[in-house]
Amino acid sequence: MPLLAQLMNILIISFEEYPLIEALLSQPKKIVDFLAYLHQFFQMVKQVSSKRFTLAEVKQACDFI
Repeated sequence: MPLLAQLMNILIISFEEYPLIEALLSQPKKIVDFLAYLHQFFQMVKQVSSKRFTLAEVKQACDFI
């Protein structure tokens, strides 16, 4: 699976997951922890690939087209 498709699978939040994330982000300490996790995740992605994607590529990976 291409890197962009893998990232989209991780970054797109399903409707079922939304209440869990909403609860997670309801407290400032949890927001800080979540943002630290996201920062760590994006740093890992940058190490894997520094390729930039066009909007068309992102839409295609998300099956919007």
